[in-house]
Amino acid sequence: MGVALVATLNPEVLLTRAFEEHYESVRRFACVYRNEHHDREAADEIASETFARAVRLWSRFDPDLGSLRAWLFGIAANVAREHQRSGRPAQRSRKDAK
Repeated sequence: MGVALVATLNPEVLLTRAFEEHYESVRRFACVYRNEHHDREAADEIASETFARAVRLWSRFDPDLGSLRAWLFGIAANVAREHQRSGRPAQRSRKDAK
């Protein structure tokens, strides 16, 4: 989505389009980032939280600073790091490995 398109759409429409266009790539990023290729549930949780935060943080998005996709991936990296620190998906994976 270009800067001109971002400026003309209301946030609800833009976030809906962003979800439709980027959810799968954000989910795949979460799998790779966490090295949890087998844990779709953890990747879905990270991707869902990414979009929930995007809604809450929408006023901070500035298309002059970067693309919507890059902004979403920045949020996804933060969410994935938080999940990693908390051990949520990692604990389940270690337990399953035993």
